[in-house]
Amino acid sequence: MDLPYRDKFDSIPDVDPQKLVQYFNLEYGLEFGPEAKKFTERDFQYLGVYEIVGRETMVWSVAGVEVCATAQPYENSFILGMDKCPVGVEPVNQAK
Repeated sequence: MDLPYRDKFDSIPDVDPQKLVQYFNLEYGLEFGPEAKKFTERDFQYLGVYEIVGRETMVWSVAGVEVCATAQPYENSFILGMDKCPVGVEPVNQAK
């Protein structure tokens, strides 16, 4: 497993947790479902910065899903995504 480290992320704005929440709710089709149990900030646990496929990537474990949330630097901002968790990082397995 790659060890967490910081480099390019030192010069970009912090990732807004609400952007992660909105992204996951949209991707899982929960944003517009009034009856759906939506993701909240409490569902995301920051794990650190890892090198994934040669790119510095901030990683969060996400409760109730088998993927991790990711943010990669892009110009003066970042790109949000979801991917398999890095080797050795277990997702939080709380029921959604």
